[in-house]
Amino acid sequence: MNKFSKHPAQPNRSLAIECLIAAGVVILILASRLTIDLPNFKPVMAIAMFAGFLLHRQMLGIGAMVTGMLMADSLIGFYEWRVALVVYAALLLPILGGLLLRRWKDDALKCATGVLGFAGLAAVNFYVLTTLAVWYFTNWYPTTWEGLGTAFIMGLPFLKWTLLGNTVYSVLLFGGLALAVQIKLALAARQKTLAK
Repeated sequence: MNKFSKHPAQPNRSLAIECLIAAGVVILILASRLTIDLPNFKPVMAIAMFAGFLLHRQMLGIGAMVTGMLMADSLIGFYEWRVALVVYAALLLPILGGLLLRRWKDDALKCATGVLGFAGLAAVNFYVLTTLAVWYFTNWYPTTWEGLGTAFIMGLPFLKWTLLGNTVYSVLLFGGLALAVQIKLALAARQKTLAK
């Protein structure tokens, strides 16, 4: 039985609890973008997927992502606004992945495979969309087929780090949740045994 299945997130969870989770998402994004210095080895997409999985009010997840990114960008520095829009839009895919993962919460293998699959898919999607945006909206590369090829080649190291970051942080977040649920269940079972 899946570690998530005994106590799944309740659809009727209060707005206050959902807002607290969304605030946690904002804080995680802000902290990670300000502290982790490896290129694209950030937990932002993993956090987006986790938010999609946990939050039943999808607009709160999207709002939390945008708020966290805007707050971090205001401190780090903004960049070409059209590229930024593409970056923000690319974060919608992992949120959608998190929503889809809920369908498999009762099947541990499907859920774990889904986490890894969506982490990889989100990384490739981010690489393709942001590379196209940088090629088209900036003057870094000529807007020719050769320039596009160069842009994709130059972006490969970033793809490597994004894939690695998405995988590591997705496993940490979802594995941490599964562990917390298992500990809670074990403690509840122990209390029940002691009460007899």
